[in-house]
Amino acid sequence: GFCFAFRSSDALVRADVSLKGGFATADLSACEALPPNAGNDAVIALAKIVGRRAQAHLFEARSAHEPAIKRLTAIRPGLRITRTLTAFDAIVWSIIGQQISLPFAYQLLRELVEMIGEVAPGGLRAMPLAHDVAQLDESALINVKFSRAKASYLVGIARQVSSGELDLVAAEEN
Repeated sequence: GFCFAFRSSDALVRADVSLKGGFATADLSACEALPPNAGNDAVIALAKIVGRRAQAHLFEARSAHEPAIKRLTAIRPGLRITRTLTAFDAIVWSIIGQQISLPFAYQLLRELVEMIGEVAPGGLRAMPLAHDVAQLDESALINVKFSRAKASYLVGIARQVSSGELDLVAAEEN
């Protein structure tokens, strides 16, 4: 299994997921009382993470016209790529992962999450929200090995999201 943290209403919730026989179950915990909609929110979050809404069959259908895709889909038919919970999480990953190795990208992400990620039960940390990243001074990121450009892009986009200049909620709905 695996665990992840997500927000349900204003509460940070930890989900410990077990996979067995093609089914997933999750034990939910929060530092405060679980919101009434936590179970439904967990199902939505889990579906996003495991790519349940992704239409693998449409991707695989392209393989008839694209040999590179055909080689990939022949190995693992129905494979779904893990995803992020929010559009902001995806942007964070795309900025951090530009032109560096995957291990270094994970190191930078870990530094960011440990710096300002909210703590869920059991010490698990959630991805930081845009308004938390927007409050950072770029030098704090540079001090943990972010390039000046990455620090500037990350804080800049977070400020646009937190100010409402960039509406990612509308983008996620489309």
